[in-house]
Amino acid sequence: MKCPVCNSELKVINSQHIESKKHRKALKDANISEEEDPALEFLNLSQEECEELIEGEEEKMTENSRDNQVMEMLAPEVPEPPKPEKKLSLENSDLSISVMDEIKDIDSERTNVVLVNCERCGKVIPVPIKKNLIYQSELPVVPISYIHYNSDGKDLHSLTVYLDHDFDIRRQRYSDVIFSKKILIKKSKD
Repeated sequence: MKCPVCNSELKVINSQHIESKKHRKALKDANISEEEDPALEFLNLSQEECEELIEGEEEKMTENSRDNQVMEMLAPEVPEPPKPEKKLSLENSDLSISVMDEIKDIDSERTNVVLVNCERCGKVIPVPIKKNLIYQSELPVVPISYIHYNSDGKDLHSLTVYLDHDFDIRRQRYSDVIFSKKILIKKSKD
C-alpha cells in the first residue's frame, strides 16, 4: 500500500506513519492541513477492514488476543527453509564399514537412521530417530538433539538436526554439552 501523501511503500498506514517526520513534511510541502490528510481515510479503512475480519468473535476474545489476531492477519507467513540438494544416504559408497555396521545395529521398524555430517568430529554419524517423534509432531520441521563423543572418546558434544516429516535434514547445528549437577549426582548413585 502506498501512502497518498509521501508515497512511502507500507503494509498498513498506521498512526505512527502519519505522525512521522517524512509524512508531516510531505503534508507541509503539499499545503495540506493535518485535518485534511488523505492518509487518515486509509487509516480508518484499514481499521474497519480489520474489525470486519474479527467481527462476531469479539465476545470470545480478550483485548490482547484480538491485537495478536490482527497482527497475525497483517504479518506474512514465514516460509519453510528449502530442502538441501545434496544429502548423505545409505547408498553413499564413501561410508566406512564401521558406520555401515552401526547403521545395521540401530536400524529397526520403529527407528529411522539419519546420517549427519558432524562438522566438529569431521565424520559421518548415524543418528537413530524414533519414527513416532517425527510422525506425531505438529511442527513441520522437528528439532532433535543427539549427544556423542568424537572418535577419541573425549570431546562430548551435541548434534541438533532439524528434520522434516520425510526425515530430510533441513539444517543442523552442533554445540557443547553441560550436564546439571543433579543429573551427575543421580547417575553416580545408580
